[in-house]
Amino acid sequence: MKLQVVIILSSFLVTGCQTRVVPISKRDYVNQSSGAEIYKKGRKIQDGRKDPPQIFMKKKSIRIKPVSKTDNNGSLFSSDNPENYLFYDKPRGEVGDMIPILVRVNQAEGGAAGGGGAQGELEAGQIKDELLAALPEFTPRDDESNILPLTSIKFKVDRRLPNGDLIVSTYRTSKNETQSSTIRVKARIERATLMAKKDITTEDLLDVDWYQRKDGEVIERDSLSWQDEYTLRMSGFDEAKSKMAQQLETKREDLKKVRDRLRDRINSLGKERRQFAQSRQKLDQEKKKLSDTIQEYDNKISEQNNTIEEQKSIIKRQQDMLDQLQNETESPGDERGAADAG
Repeated sequence: MKLQVVIILSSFLVTGCQTRVVPISKRDYVNQSSGAEIYKKGRKIQDGRKDPPQIFMKKKSIRIKPVSKTDNNGSLFSSDNPENYLFYDKPRGEVGDMIPILVRVNQAEGGAAGGGGAQGELEAGQIKDELLAALPEFTPRDDESNILPLTSIKFKVDRRLPNGDLIVSTYRTSKNETQSSTIRVKARIERATLMAKKDITTEDLLDVDWYQRKDGEVIERDSLSWQDEYTLRMSGFDEAKSKMAQQLETKREDLKKVRDRLRDRINSLGKERRQFAQSRQKLDQEKKKLSDTIQEYDNKISEQNNTIEEQKSIIKRQQDMLDQLQNETESPGDERGAADAG
């Protein structure tokens, strides 16, 4: 009896779980051409053959990543913990450490510049040269020709490669509202160099990646080793100026413009002075010529006066002679008249 009850209950449970079973007499058939469902809760009628879905195969990519070493010797000493090095210094090159790199210059340094020749003394009367020499030169002291190369650069350890080499980097940034300068350098240091007990220099830097950006201009360099160009560029890093420095630079530029205008004015005055000197020289020549002409005329006038005086004396002598002859001619006639009257 119990077995029959269990069978009846199980049959009821099985039929109750079939939710999509619908009696054939209750199905609602529709026209197949209309594209509607064949029955309300059934699947759709599909026209034509459906394309099979495309299958994409994922390609395998190879990626190299560091493998964490497992210590299977059973020792509690961990070489990765620097606190375990009690009797000797820990190895150089922990991530985050700063390593000083000494700068080595490959090029031979140029000899000292020879002393310039002594300036000659200013000649008397050269006012223009004296004024131009008295003008100040508004040039900044930080001239690029006086830049001294760096002696050392600090690099930060970014990561350690599986072979023991280090990837180090350094950067320097300076910017303000109008100026910006950035230098970033990455390089590799070999494990043998780190293990050697000697100073690390720029000659030990390999696979150098140089990046520099200055006021929008980008300079990138890739080289197998450190170059002297990098040392010069880092030594001549252009610091962004503060507001006070910008104001001083503006004033210096204004003073420089005033100096240039004053120099132009002095040059123009020098030209006018030379023109006046030439005109005065011409006037002196004309004056000398006139004085010579006047002297010549004076000499001629004096000669003419002497000639006139001589002519006057001659005329006077001739007049005296005429008067004497006239007197002599008149005296005999008077005597004859007196005789006739007697």
